[in-house]
Amino acid sequence: MGGKTPVSDDISVPTVTGKVNGKKKNSAVFKRFNCCVAFKQVMVCVSALLTVPFLVTDSLCAGDSSAKLLNELISSTFVVSGLSTIIQTMVGMRLALLQGTAFAYVPSVQVFMGKCMVNSTTYVPEHEYYGRLALMQGCLMASALVPILIGFTGIVGVLTKFIGPLTMQGCLMASALVPILIGFTGIVGVLTKFIGPLTVSPLMLLLAFSQVNTMVDKISLHWVAIIQAITLFITILYLADVLVPLPGIKYGKLHWYRTNLFGQYPYLIAIVISWAFCLFLTVCNLAEEGGPARVDIPHKVNAIRNSAWLAIPYPGMFVFG
Repeated sequence: MGGKTPVSDDISVPTVTGKVNGKKKNSAVFKRFNCCVAFKQVMVCVSALLTVPFLVTDSLCAGDSSAKLLNELISSTFVVSGLSTIIQTMVGMRLALLQGTAFAYVPSVQVFMGKCMVNSTTYVPEHEYYGRLALMQGCLMASALVPILIGFTGIVGVLTKFIGPLTMQGCLMASALVPILIGFTGIVGVLTKFIGPLTVSPLMLLLAFSQVNTMVDKISLHWVAIIQAITLFITILYLADVLVPLPGIKYGKLHWYRTNLFGQYPYLIAIVISWAFCLFLTVCNLAEEGGPARVDIPHKVNAIRNSAWLAIPYPGMFVFG
């Protein structure tokens, strides 16, 4: 009757319908929201991006230079992850996927490097841990070159003499039909009844099982880790569905949106709260001098203070640099 359609407070991204050049156009996301959506995607995955550099740094046994090396690895990880994500979303498959670090390489890297026999105060020459990192990077680059060389050298033609073009073509066609049949038949709905979290969990457990010792070593450094664990459990189990009102601008006016902030950023919230607690212990001088709970450890502060303002990673940086 001429009234306005009520707008729900649960809408996080508005939808607008208008006419452009005489044609009706629906836009689910305004262009000015693109950066916000991208930032949200990165914030959700930031904990995963930080995990691999931490584990790799421990495997490289850099001693008192661990903070400096960790700073370089984290910087390289964020830059490369951001660039690859931009390239994929602009000229690639255009899927809203963040290109991050591959956790599957970590167990093999740790086995290859062996057990680290130095602590955070041991002096280790720079060429030693950079040499290990160069060896690791060289192996990964060599493995990535294999399919490129196969394509450039024409070795596929040699393989066809033994495999046969019909056999290869039939295998490719058969493998391509599998996802098509799954999509057309609706078997996904049937499979989800049998392939649930309990089915996938053993695979994830096997991948992360080798990190138990590392996790125990890190947790045993200080009891502040208990606060982070409790915060994480409360955030995931009890606060995941709580809608938090956040201010925003809609139609030129202040509007409050409701979003499950705790469910989207549980790891980030746990990290921030535990770090804030460590800051409180440091300011009030309640933590032992030089202890792991302090945020003013000299060699870590100096590593951040002496780091470059602009450092652009490039392929083979630790191999040729």
